[in-house]
Amino acid sequence: MKWTYVAVLTAPPERVFPILTELDKISAWERDIRELTMVTPGPMQLGSRFREIRVSAGRRYEFLHQVTRYDRDRAFCIESVSGTMPFSGCRLLEPVEGGTRAIETGELRMGGIWELFAPLLGRIVMRAYAESYEKIRRMLEAEQEAS
Repeated sequence: MKWTYVAVLTAPPERVFPILTELDKISAWERDIRELTMVTPGPMQLGSRFREIRVSAGRRYEFLHQVTRYDRDRAFCIESVSGTMPFSGCRLLEPVEGGTRAIETGELRMGGIWELFAPLLGRIVMRAYAESYEKIRRMLEAEQEAS
């Protein structure tokens, strides 16, 4: 199952990127996340690994992800090294007039009976992204008001 979600945010990429890539900030806006833990030492960078535990539609999913692209303020891509189902995804940022276009792409490689649920899961994923990006918008607005 593949997907793409696009949102335009009224903040520059240098303000958006940390919210989309720092583990402590991701769990503040992504509803299904239960735990994100760095596995490799040091800051997030190309090659870093982190563990993700999420619960979606009543089911627990666990992944070990590796960062496959890290271009500060432009791109953050990951691929699962192990986990419930193979996953890969990217968060791409493009400056636009008045803010940033965020493009989320992902692929969850499901097998067997899970393929039958792909249309339903696709709708759930899109709804979750819409909710998440609304939270991100509010976080950016609160940051702006605080400064």
